[in-house]
Amino acid sequence: MNRHQSVFTKDKRLTALQSYHILDTPPEKEYDAIIRLAASICKAPVALISFIDAERQWIKSGIGVDVRQLPRIDAFCNHTILQDDILEIEDVLESNIFSRSRFVVNDPQIRFYAGAPLVDPEGNRIGALCVMDMIQRKLSEEQLSSMRTLASEVMLHLEFRKQKRQISVIANREKNIFNLLNASPEIHCILDKDYRVEMISQSVSDIIGYTPGEITGSVIWDYFPAETRIAVTQLIKNELNARKNRIATDTPIVTHSGDIKWLRWSLTFLDNQWYAACSDISALKKAGDELNILSFATLKSPVGITIRDNEGRVVWMNEAFE
Repeated sequence: MNRHQSVFTKDKRLTALQSYHILDTPPEKEYDAIIRLAASICKAPVALISFIDAERQWIKSGIGVDVRQLPRIDAFCNHTILQDDILEIEDVLESNIFSRSRFVVNDPQIRFYAGAPLVDPEGNRIGALCVMDMIQRKLSEEQLSSMRTLASEVMLHLEFRKQKRQISVIANREKNIFNLLNASPEIHCILDKDYRVEMISQSVSDIIGYTPGEITGSVIWDYFPAETRIAVTQLIKNELNARKNRIATDTPIVTHSGDIKWLRWSLTFLDNQWYAACSDISALKKAGDELNILSFATLKSPVGITIRDNEGRVVWMNEAFE
C-alpha cells in the first residue's frame, strides 16, 4: 500500500468511526452486557470494548480497568484493527510488539491478550472487543468463535444506534420544514397523481375554513365549483401534454361557509406527486373587477374625460371627449 492509499484508508476509517457518534458517550447497558458476557465466556479478568481514534484508544465499556482512554501508541487494540481476524497473543512477553508496553512492564503485568476487530459494513476497522489476563494462556476455538459473534453484536448495536440517530435527525428536519410551511400565509400541499390530498399546511384553515384533518385524504376538486373543475383539469392536461411540469393558474374555491374565494395556484408535478402552493387573491380579484367596471363606466360616460401627463399632453380620452 503506498502512502496516498494509507492516508486515504486512515481518513476513511476515522470518518466511519465519527459517523457513529460513539466517542465520549456515557455507559450504555447493551455494551456493558456484551463485555460481561465476553469476560465470562473467556474467563478473563479484563475485557474491553474500545474504539481507536486518531490519537487515542477510548473505552466504551470495560471490566477490570479503571481508565476510559489512553494514548493510541500504548493500546494493544491499535494492532487489532490491522487484522482481518482475532489477534491472539498467548504470552505478550515473547511478543516483539507488546513486550515493551507499560502494561507489560508495570504492575499489573498483562501476559495474555486476544482482540476481535470491530468492522463496519464497509470494512472499516474502528475498534476492538478484547479480553486480557495476567497469566499466559490460549483461548479455545469455541471461545474464539464467541468473541467473533460478540464483536458482530457490538457492530449490530452500533448500526442500530446510528440508524436511530439518523431517523431522529430526519424527523427533526421534517418537523422544521413542516413548521416553516405552517408559518407561511400561503397554503402548501402535496397531492397524489389523482389529486388526493396527502398533506396540507395549517393556513388552509385561515383561507377556506377547513382544518388540515378535514381535507387530508379528500380530492382537491371537491372544493372547486363544478364548472371550474373541467376547465382546470383541461388546462393541467394540456400543460402536461406540452411537457410542462410547472403550472400556474387562478381558480375560485368554495369555502367552509359556502363563500367563493379566488386562489392563485403554482403546481409542480414531480415523482408522481403534485406539489402545490396557493395564495388568497380574493381582494386583488375584487379590486381588479371593480377597476374593470370603473374603466368601462369611464369609457362610456357621456361626459368627456381625459388623462394628461405632467406636461399637459393627453395620454388617454374616453369616447365622449373623442
